[in-house]
Amino acid sequence: FEGSPQFTGEIDDYGLVDIQINKRFTETRTTFKAGCANLLNNLHYEVYGGPLIGRLFYFQVLLEIN
Repeated sequence: FEGSPQFTGEIDDYGLVDIQINKRFTETRTTFKAGCANLLNNLHYEVYGGPLIGRLFYFQVLLEIN
């Protein structure tokens, strides 16, 4: 990784597994989404000098209104 002079260095390779599930209800025009980024919690650096990145869960509700 090459950034500013104090943040330039090597970063190890990493692999991630993400998952997302969607459910749409047409009668109420509502969509629910739930997922996880980095499901296996592979702690890694994405930027030299940056923080360790871990697992992230999320949930979303989408209401379609006209």
